[in-house]
Amino acid sequence: MNTPQPSVLPPSESLVAATSYNNRGYACFCRGNCTEALDYYFKALAVREKALGTNHPDTAESYNNIGVAYGDLGNYTEAMAYHRKALAIRERCLGKEHEVTALSYLNIGAVYRGQGINSKALEYYLKALDIYKKVFGEEHLAIALSYNNIAETYSCRGNTSKALDYYFKALAICEKKPAEEVLDLIAVLYSNIGYACSEQGNSPRALEYYLKALSIREKRPGATHLDTATLYGAVGRIYTLQGDFTKALNYFLNALPIREKLLGAMHPNTAYLYHQIGYLYGVQDDYSLAMDYTLKALPGYEDDDEVSHSDKADLYSQIGYLYGAQEDYPEALAYQFKALAIREKELGTNHPDTALSYSYIGSLYEAQGDYSRALEYLRKALAVYKHKYGSENDYTQAVEQEIATIDSIVSER
Repeated sequence: MNTPQPSVLPPSESLVAATSYNNRGYACFCRGNCTEALDYYFKALAVREKALGTNHPDTAESYNNIGVAYGDLGNYTEAMAYHRKALAIRERCLGKEHEVTALSYLNIGAVYRGQGINSKALEYYLKALDIYKKVFGEEHLAIALSYNNIAETYSCRGNTSKALDYYFKALAICEKKPAEEVLDLIAVLYSNIGYACSEQGNSPRALEYYLKALSIREKRPGATHLDTATLYGAVGRIYTLQGDFTKALNYFLNALPIREKLLGAMHPNTAYLYHQIGYLYGVQDDYSLAMDYTLKALPGYEDDDEVSHSDKADLYSQIGYLYGAQEDYPEALAYQFKALAIREKELGTNHPDTALSYSYIGSLYEAQGDYSRALEYLRKALAVYKHKYGSENDYTQAVEQEIATIDSIVSER
């Protein structure tokens, strides 16, 4: 009589299968397919928990990988739960001063940052940094990566000066390493420095570092990658702020086909480009192209709850402005009132952006000869501008002049 063969792999072979599952999961993760990555990571975890138990460093690795994938999916509750499991095992098995334990601290910090709890994120990033310094010394790439994480967290908190200090510490380490070893991190640092400088209002320096980052990204990962598109957009924003609308438009148009292809026309990041391109055509008085691009932005903004109220109001106002420039006053008013409703609710009636809506609406009523309504809204705008900026401000004086012109017309009737 034949003896039945066991259906379960021997432990050594099952662990080889777990490694294979883990590697396939990582490959999916690198392609951006976190859901499929999770399937493989859970298969690896099931094998490791059975073969090794729930208190082994390899099992902790599976918990860690699952936590990272959940974090990328924005499921921070599950991400934190698995990172905590990994950390507990690593602290017990490897000790609190081990470099792999530091990785758990980093990942927990990243989850806190994703949740917007930046004080806790800093706490865990600094724990990781302390371990890395003890294990590797002051010049290791792990230190540079930690400095970058800490800097990004300070930037999220609005402390751009502190952020820049850490970015430049990281950059100093990278500049001592072989270029091929650190080029990707240097591109990240240049981009982050550009952003911090932009937040400080230092447009020339922001542009300098964005262009440095772009010169790397165009070569690797290449001119058609999303990271490169992000930098095209960043450079376009700086040129817009500097009033160089031709260059700004060129960079936004470089970014657009990449996002259309990789994200689709309805994605809010693609819609943002439509919005900006529409604005730039508008300031150059090409109202036909301006309207085409601005209206393309509308579905992407309206169908995504994560697009800010401010961005939606800006888009509605821009559409209203373009309709007004083409003398379609009913449509212009409809969109300006949409913008106004958002601004009054989100910003209040005494905010300069709300005053801008009042001013646009007043001007539209003036263009239609409805002077009583024009004066009503222009006076609202004037009250805000006087309160915020004083009587000598250009906005204040422009609205005062418009009111005086209408008063003159009315008095002659």
